Amino acid sequence: MRRNRFAVALFAAVLVATGCAKDATTSSQPSAPTTVAKDDLTVGTPADSFVTEGDRANLGMFPINTNMFETLVRMTPDFQVEPWLAERYEYTGNNTFRFYLRKGVTFHNGAPFNAAAVKFSLDRLARTGGGSLRIGADSVKPVDDYTVDITPTIANLRLVDQLVHPSVAPMVAPGADVGTKPTGTGPFKFVSYTKSEKLVVERNDAYWGDKAKLRQITFRFLPDDNARWLSLKTGEVDLIYDLPRQLLAEAGKSTGIKTAVAPPGATELMDLNRSGPEGYDLLKDATLRKAVAMSIDRKAIVDQVFTNAAQVASTITPAPLLGAAAATVKGVPYDQNGAKALLDNAGWKAGADGIRVKDGRRLALTMINGIPPIDLRKPYPEFVQAKLKDVGIEVKIVETPEQATYTDRLNKGEGDIFLERVAQNDATPTQFSSGFYYSKGTGAYAKWFAAGPAFDTALEAALATPDRAVATQKTADALHIAVDEEVVVVPIAAVNWLFAMRSGVQGFVLHGSARHVRWAGVYWG
Repeated sequence: MRRNRFAVALFAAVLVATGCAKDATTSSQPSAPTTVAKDDLTVGTPADSFVTEGDRANLGMFPINTNMFETLVRMTPDFQVEPWLAERYEYTGNNTFRFYLRKGVTFHNGAPFNAAAVKFSLDRLARTGGGSLRIGADSVKPVDDYTVDITPTIANLRLVDQLVHPSVAPMVAPGADVGTKPTGTGPFKFVSYTKSEKLVVERNDAYWGDKAKLRQITFRFLPDDNARWLSLKTGEVDLIYDLPRQLLAEAGKSTGIKTAVAPPGATELMDLNRSGPEGYDLLKDATLRKAVAMSIDRKAIVDQVFTNAAQVASTITPAPLLGAAAATVKGVPYDQNGAKALLDNAGWKAGADGIRVKDGRRLALTMINGIPPIDLRKPYPEFVQAKLKDVGIEVKIVETPEQATYTDRLNKGEGDIFLERVAQNDATPTQFSSGFYYSKGTGAYAKWFAAGPAFDTALEAALATPDRAVATQKTADALHIAVDEEVVVVPIAAVNWLFAMRSGVQGFVLHGSARHVRWAGVYWG
């Protein structure tokens, strides 16, 4: 599903806008010399959310990618696709892709990687409903030992882009239980797992590619942001995910520590409920949706709330993925006077307290602040609340810190504005467009936020072509409709992933998606 919820430039230190990979060497103070070369690493990560039971088990895959598993193709740091366990692939027509597998690859248990292993791996997905790839029981057909055809159950020409996701389509050793003994082909292999405490992996010396430089990596689960930061400062861990943005400057000045700011790979956005039930139906009016968007000063939010950790966003899809097509999506410009004029012309008149009223109904909206952890956004919701009050719109903020509570309100449509953070974890330009604003989609998003027939037509054109460049432009066309014309979503900020580490950690490659971090090249230097 969707939204992966983590915190987020020092733009002189960030990667170029295209997200090209580079070693994480941002500001730091010199560390004390060491006489003993280390060959292990301890990584502080957020809370343990691995699934360990059934076909949905994803231990070591997601949201923390420990590099035990690999995919047929993988995503480059700038959201493009490159062959990996499949040396090449081609579209053969009739909704079918053919993959030519790399020979000489073995799983950690010595079993060969071949077409039968691909079928076993993707059959796991079929048994859980097929996922976004729409894989069915008969979708995977070995042609010979090292050639396999994949045919989704519905028209899905974005299949290759989706196969990069580390937990959607990882290659698993036939017969392996991912929840108890995860067995893949990656540069690291499983050692041990203690729930909510740690996961340990070690170098796979039989790896088919370049061997990992570290002997062992221990991933420690440290849900509290400050505790994770203090563990780095005291030397209990060597590298941390999700450095709180307010600590970025402090971390950069700390002796023996350096920071790393990855390219924007997530987007803070506001979904506007255009089809809500009674009590949450005001934004059915396109004029009101546009007035809301015009009232939001996105640049001020980035400058004052997400300082040094974000850029103003016009689209929900990372700009590096869209390339030149990103310019198609403009974003509604900040114009409070224009918003007031729209409301005046629509008959919404200011009451005694400044809040507008029409036909006896106050212009009062409910904003749901849920996933990711609500504290990561503050004071962004309050900032939006104040800006909307300036034009005569009252906003009630409802916090839903638990996923289940948020999902329940979303499913019922009980909210006018839903604050979300979406993370681009595969290379599909259509990832969020088809999941959230497509009227023929499934679930709550299609019900409340569908962007209309013109959007559907543009999106379907993107889904129906095997040409990725064409799909990218058509996706941008669809987003232009959703963002600029129908205004069912207001992109706010393109958010950077923040890391901090000991100065001696070298070879850490920044990636536009924090779920695709690669550990094989990391070493102490």
